[in-house]
Amino acid sequence: MAGTARKRLVQAGIDAFYQRGFHATGLDTILERAETTKTTFYKYFESKNDLALACIQENNVRWREMFPGLLEEIGGE
Repeated sequence: MAGTARKRLVQAGIDAFYQRGFHATGLDTILERAETTKTTFYKYFESKNDLALACIQENNVRWREMFPGLLEEIGGE
C-alpha cells in the first residue's frame, strides 16, 4: 500500500468500519489491512476510538470535495 502509515491506517479504518461496523471491527483487522504494526498504530492514535474519529473526519472531507461535482453532474449547472 502506498502512502504514509497514518494514511494507510485511516483508509483501512474507513474501509473496515463502513463495511463491518465499528464494534465488529477489531484492531488486528485494521492493522492487517494497513500492513502495519501496533507500535505504528499507537504512534498516531491513542485508541481505536481516535482512529474512528479520524476516519469520520476524512470521510467528511472527501464527501465535501465530491458533493458539488455530484450535484452539478445530476442537476446541471
